[in-house]
Amino acid sequence: MQKFLSKYALAVHLALLLVAPLFMFPFFSVEQTATVVLWGSLFSFCWLLLEPSRRVHEYLFNARKRVFGSILSDPLFWVVCFVLLLAFIAWVNAGVELVYGFVDDDWRWTVKTPRLSWLPGSDSVSGYAMFSQYAALVVVLQACRHALGKSARTMFVFSAALFAGVAALAAVFSVVSGNSVASGMAFAHGPDSSFAGSSFGLFFLAAVTSFSGMFERGWNRAMLLFSFAAGATFTGLWCFAPPMVTFFYAAIGLLLLLVCAVYVAVCHGSLPFFKFLVALIFAAAIPVLVVNLAVPAELAEAKSALLKMELIPEGYAGSRSLYSAIASDIWQRGNVWLGAGAGSFPLCIRLELPESGWVNWIPNGWWQLLAERGIVGLTMAVLPFCFLGFTFLSRLCNADFRRSAWAFAIFGVLAFAAVAAEGFFNASLLRPEVLVSAGAFLAIGAASFPPRQRAAATGK
Repeated sequence: MQKFLSKYALAVHLALLLVAPLFMFPFFSVEQTATVVLWGSLFSFCWLLLEPSRRVHEYLFNARKRVFGSILSDPLFWVVCFVLLLAFIAWVNAGVELVYGFVDDDWRWTVKTPRLSWLPGSDSVSGYAMFSQYAALVVVLQACRHALGKSARTMFVFSAALFAGVAALAAVFSVVSGNSVASGMAFAHGPDSSFAGSSFGLFFLAAVTSFSGMFERGWNRAMLLFSFAAGATFTGLWCFAPPMVTFFYAAIGLLLLLVCAVYVAVCHGSLPFFKFLVALIFAAAIPVLVVNLAVPAELAEAKSALLKMELIPEGYAGSRSLYSAIASDIWQRGNVWLGAGAGSFPLCIRLELPESGWVNWIPNGWWQLLAERGIVGLTMAVLPFCFLGFTFLSRLCNADFRRSAWAFAIFGVLAFAAVAAEGFFNASLLRPEVLVSAGAFLAIGAASFPPRQRAAATGK
């Protein structure tokens, strides 16, 4: 047990941190979820400093010293700490709200600016959620870049997919029991373009990729758990995402399946390849059973558009154009650098459209991000991924390809690309589990290339 904790405890804590919002979204508020994410970040940070992965013949003290030094010398650490500071400023610089007052010789409703208009601001709740999101990003990125060995990285991806699978089934059964939040998102009649199904789709990709890691690490006895993770997360994707998003992640998942199948067949032989196929059959049985035995008939009928390839709902293009134009107008006539404040866009929508058009999240997450947080907020979200992309390319150019985990590297790139592309069609990229997971998986992808000069001397 001590050996297991020493090797995998950090990975499991990080996985729980990623998936925590998925357990909470049907039952708790945004503020309560942010509190859980903050506490999870604190516990994971403690494990990061106290129990990092050790290299071959390395004592724990030396591992702690190595990881602490590499974190302090990592430019990305200081970048994300600065981003976290800006998020903290936006949280405490609250004041964004809808007020009724005398403006330009008339009484009207207006969106109040933050207390200090020359600093990032928010409506307090959105600022708190953003701060917790970036706190989790700081911890997860540093752990994935510096504190997880090869086995621990595989365990991290697998654990995240497994916990997400449990959360998916819990959410599905909350729909069966009549939970209003879960039912609204499942039937896609909620007012927002932010889908928990996108999160489940991202973890479905993680489950598919972890199949290859299972054979590489010799975890054959855990095959049924891998099958459960893949099947359950796909069930959550199907239930809580519109047909267009489900098709999008299913297509990427099929591509990853082909990559993993080829990887297993070439590197491990025909027997593991057939085991891989059997595991996929077990995984496919889970959504079939859940849909036929547990899901309400009206939900199955609502999701049948996927089978008919009716992916784009009627009026979607017009709605997306309308909300994008409103976001562009709000950004251009306001503070282009800082935006109107985190959480301000739903309030601005109330001044622009009748009540039937009020939403919290629009079908273009990038425009909403720009309207609320301006160029500074957009940079806060994009800059860490620029550093991660640079790390990926630099390690690719200096990698020992014989020891590289290609499936995880391709997965990291595809996961990030999927989140970035989806941001042009909905606002799911602003969900805490999506943004943090995309960064974590891209960092895992970069870490899958061991450098040539250290490949033979370390256990990385």
